[in-house]
Amino acid sequence: MTITSTGYAGSVDGIEWAKLISRGVGSRYGVMDASAWKVTVGTGDRAVKVAPGDGWGAGVLDVVDAEEVLTLTAGDRWDMIVARRDWGLGETVFAVVEGGTNQTLPARDDDPGVLDEQPIALVQVVSGQTQVQQIVDLRVVQGDGGTLLAFDQLTLGYLSALGTSVRIGNSVWMRVWDGSAETWLQAADPVSYSWTDLSATNGWQAGTGSARPQVKRVGDQVSFRGRFYGGTGGSYSTNIPDWARPTRRLFVPLMNSSLDQVGWLDVDTNGSLRPSVWTAAESFASWPKA
Repeated sequence: MTITSTGYAGSVDGIEWAKLISRGVGSRYGVMDASAWKVTVGTGDRAVKVAPGDGWGAGVLDVVDAEEVLTLTAGDRWDMIVARRDWGLGETVFAVVEGGTNQTLPARDDDPGVLDEQPIALVQVVSGQTQVQQIVDLRVVQGDGGTLLAFDQLTLGYLSALGTSVRIGNSVWMRVWDGSAETWLQAADPVSYSWTDLSATNGWQAGTGSARPQVKRVGDQVSFRGRFYGGTGGSYSTNIPDWARPTRRLFVPLMNSSLDQVGWLDVDTNGSLRPSVWTAAESFASWPKA
């Protein structure tokens, strides 16, 4: 296994500079894609494998051409796998930083230009077990700018620069200033439900085709489309799902395709939907979930 590094003391040619500036300057740490430097369980006692690929940190771009195997010492610990950059030696190596018994990031060298360690994974070793028990992915992937992609919330423990934006699952975390200190702010994706068919009840009949009654939700806004007919105005025609029910009873306009109001829709907190009139064709309504 060979690690070819660009960014230590010495000359950088045009091709190396293009690769370095396009990746290694946009974020302090990163890997090229979801497969680069991924840590998995190895075959030897307490062994882990670091996959090949490109990664960078503190202005140095490292190209790894083959898999690297690291062996952890016995004990009950959470150890951290890192890419260790040494400007004195002008080289990057994969290494193990021993941790404690809790699932937290251990102290690391954090001195770019001298000695700096880029977290890649947190690995659990247990006494009496020949294989590592858990691997927490600490890598970050940088796109063409903006938000970083990470795989676990523990990653926030070392991404501390103010203004950093990281997507983990369905949430985006931003490092912000709250007026007195730096903190992480979580912004979750809006709740979303696709169009869901509704069944008629209580003597009402449901439209068919494009007029079949349906509801959907995007964020806190619920939409209705379709047709109910044949029932008694003011009696409930269907029950809507829990995710579409408002927190208080609402009366919302029932509109036709020309956006003319044709009646009212009574939307109750128990899920009852009561049209005030029959509709001859598809009609529409919307209401807030909150």
